[in-house]
Amino acid sequence: MASIQWGILNRLLRLSLVLCVGACSFDPSGPAAVRDAAPPLFDADLDATDADAPDAIAPDAIAPDADPGLPDATPVPDADPNAPDATPVPDATPTPDAAPTPDGPPPSVVIRYNIGGGDHTGTDFPGFWAADPGTICTGTVEVRTGDIQQTVDDPLFLTRRWSGVTCGIVVPSGNYTVSLLFAEVFIDCPGGAAGGVGTRVFDVFAEGATIDTNIDIFAETGGCAFTMGGPLRKTYSVNVVDSLLSLILIPVSDDVTLNAIEIISQD
Repeated sequence: MASIQWGILNRLLRLSLVLCVGACSFDPSGPAAVRDAAPPLFDADLDATDADAPDAIAPDAIAPDADPGLPDATPVPDADPNAPDATPVPDATPTPDAAPTPDGPPPSVVIRYNIGGGDHTGTDFPGFWAADPGTICTGTVEVRTGDIQQTVDDPLFLTRRWSGVTCGIVVPSGNYTVSLLFAEVFIDCPGGAAGGVGTRVFDVFAEGATIDTNIDIFAETGGCAFTMGGPLRKTYSVNVVDSLLSLILIPVSDDVTLNAIEIISQD
């Protein structure tokens, strides 16, 4: 504060001396007390005085303090550890593997006939057995009644062709499994003829060749199918070369008999 007051006084004294130059007769050799008391009139003193004055501060340079009333910036919350994980993207649905191919194709030819009888779906002898069309086999048709032992497929054995049985069945040329079904429903049976082992004996030919000889149903099954015996199945492998499976039953003793035929291709 003292330096400021001294600076102002110094300026006033200099101003008075300037005004006095024209109006006053200044004697530089005047009393020493007055001369010595005058403050120095040098720019250095003025500069020094100015230097002691505080620097002016531009208003714009003063940064106002932050308003204590303003709210603090909202902090970014940390990730919630309890928040559920993002829903996972499901994997692509796998393409199912192709269904396994069964061993070998199914038989291309399956033929079953209930000789002398009607349609039947078998249980002990599975599959559908078609009715005898009347054109595939020769021989006399006979229908018997009773309960066939050892099977529930009675309809296959209660009807038959006998006496001079020859069959011709159209099939593609190839190899076949041929099954012939028999039951003794006449020899030593109620309403039939007396006899026993050796009474009915016959051979079987297929495609002109013998495939079985001396078939004796009574001996192989144990007797009449209504009492002691039951069904008999005979199976053969036959090669057909002319698109017609031919079968001939040749009697050795008494007459032949046939109840059903099954033909399944091997190719």
